[in-house]
Amino acid sequence: MIGCPALSPKELKLALKNLSGRHALRNRALVILGVRCGLRISELLALKVDQVWQGGSATPPLAGADARIKIIDPEWRAELDVFLR
Repeated sequence: MIGCPALSPKELKLALKNLSGRHALRNRALVILGVRCGLRISELLALKVDQVWQGGSATPPLAGADARIKIIDPEWRAELDVFLR
């Protein structure tokens, strides 16, 4: 399967600017998480809140011994805080 090219910074900025509506904060958090952490769309859509938010703070998605992601991007953490608070 051929992948798609990564968004340029300009394209990402434009995409985030055009998010609006009832679920804009959720969608913004998902877009930033996907781009910054390199998650596949299937991984993004399968996430549950308790997988990324525990004890009032953001945790690495897909945490565990076999996790591909070990750190949290600061920009994504800020977006998650805005979305969940």
